[in-house]
Amino acid sequence: MVRKYLSITEEVRPSKAGYVIRKLHHTNNKFYTMAQHNELGKQGEEAAVQFLLAKNYRIRERNWTFRGYELDIIAENNTYIIFVEVKSRTSLQWGYPEDFVDERRMRRMVKAANCYLIGKKIDKPARFDIIGALWNGHEFKLNHIEDAFLPSW
Repeated sequence: MVRKYLSITEEVRPSKAGYVIRKLHHTNNKFYTMAQHNELGKQGEEAAVQFLLAKNYRIRERNWTFRGYELDIIAENNTYIIFVEVKSRTSLQWGYPEDFVDERRMRRMVKAANCYLIGKKIDKPARFDIIGALWNGHEFKLNHIEDAFLPSW
């Protein structure tokens, strides 16, 4: 799997209080500020939620955090409790969005899911999904990978 990351450029501008530094993320020959980058992620997660609701999933939690762990979406169907990681991108220049869920992120998802299941006293099989959200300028194209990886509890 090829891993390429956004190049980050810092823009330094003088201001009355000294200098202002803005980090700009470069992708597809466009620059995005961190706020725009975060907004894309939020919009991608919202599109993923709507997609899951259309598939008759019940959304239990969004952006659940616990002791440094974070899960984008926790959903449920008749059979599973589903922990979903959403990756959003504006182009395929560096690869598919879902390819950016690396082994470290998977381990953290499993640990977070374990905390969630124990904390909520849920006795239901767990599943880990990844949704890649690609913004084409008008809408998100989603790629839902069910059972994307198996945890090693």
